[in-house]
Amino acid sequence: MFMEAELNGPTGRTPLGPGPLTIGRMPGSQMLLTDPQSSGHHAEIRPEGQGYSIIDLGSTNGTFVNEQRLTPHSSRMLVSGDRVRIGGTVFSYEAREPEPFAPTVYGGSPGQGNTPAFEPTVAVPPPVNYRSHAQQSYPQTPPPGYQQPPAYQGFPVPQPQYAPPGAPIYSPAGPAKKKGRGLWIVLSIIALLLIVGVAFAANAYANRSTPAKTLTTFCNDLKSSNYHDAYQQLSSSAQSQQSEANFTTSLQRSFSSVGGLKDCTFNNESDADATATAVMTLTVNLTVVPPINYNANLVSESGSWKINQIKKQQ
Repeated sequence: MFMEAELNGPTGRTPLGPGPLTIGRMPGSQMLLTDPQSSGHHAEIRPEGQGYSIIDLGSTNGTFVNEQRLTPHSSRMLVSGDRVRIGGTVFSYEAREPEPFAPTVYGGSPGQGNTPAFEPTVAVPPPVNYRSHAQQSYPQTPPPGYQQPPAYQGFPVPQPQYAPPGAPIYSPAGPAKKKGRGLWIVLSIIALLLIVGVAFAANAYANRSTPAKTLTTFCNDLKSSNYHDAYQQLSSSAQSQQSEANFTTSLQRSFSSVGGLKDCTFNNESDADATATAVMTLTVNLTVVPPINYNANLVSESGSWKINQIKKQQ
């Protein structure tokens, strides 16, 4: 003896009998659906044992019981209260044990009555419309003149993807994100090193030694009587031929005899590889003495330009 069972859905109550109940959009299905997410032959509810089971017939979007997707072509026993969802259409499965004894009929005259002491009570829950998982009750018997609304289409809902039991779950998003973050860190470090390298090279280029810088420093030292620093602008060869003391004494005597040094300039500076030449002009305060021109020769020593020789022009 099968238990009494039924499906409650948007279109009302569908009792389940001893034969299978086919569900789908294909004409000829015992429960014809108009849900666009349902297949032609979507699912089937069959009697099994003392109850009923549901089988997905290989549908495209799947059959869900309590939001768990069924394995196609594998039966799943239904339990009273289960929620069956096909696309956006939701049904509830209700079942109850059959009455063990038939109702008793009392014989007798009309005056004595034929009704039992207690009328049998059949509790039939109202049909339930599941829409976005919210329950709404429908009256079992529509009022007079009530027109049945069109079949519930439901809203298309995204189909959750359920992995079959025992299948591994992959989450590639995490490693990809870490890989992308690491790549950005490496690129940022490379960019920072390039910026530092360019800044260092630009600073080194701006502060590099040139013949013009050496001659400018030498002239400024002579005009400020800073003979010590002026001596440092001489090459090692020139310093080996004259000590700093002799260099200082010689310049002091020379400038004192003409009223002191007024100006020191240079022009016609040119360099080639490790040597350079220029014309240095010294102007003294004694006006009767014209500006004196000297030929200056420079050499590059360990990356720094030094004055190797200063010779008065004839």
